[in-house]
Amino acid sequence: MILPDIIVSDKNKNNVETNLCIRRKNWTNALILSAGLGIATGVAGLIINALALFGLLAENHFLKALGIWLIVVTFPLGALSAHCLDRLESIKKALKIEYCRNNGLPDEEQR
Repeated sequence: MILPDIIVSDKNKNNVETNLCIRRKNWTNALILSAGLGIATGVAGLIINALALFGLLAENHFLKALGIWLIVVTFPLGALSAHCLDRLESIKKALKIEYCRNNGLPDEEQR
């Protein structure tokens, strides 16, 4: 019965670090998703518009509009990627401060 108490106390001790690690994982997943979709929509929009420009697509207004909308959607996805990078940087700083506090080292807030 001693072993479960030790495991529980270790979990409570690192609760803040665990929450920060979960947040870091979530923001990393959001960054990968938004950056990947941003690149994919941008490239697809450019290819569709290039094909339409050189007349390689049939006169299909839907495809031309789709190419434009794919390029338009790229910009908000890029902004979301930048936001995710900012949040990851702040979580990295918070993890560093928490590590210093747990190990008795001076952190930036104590200086």
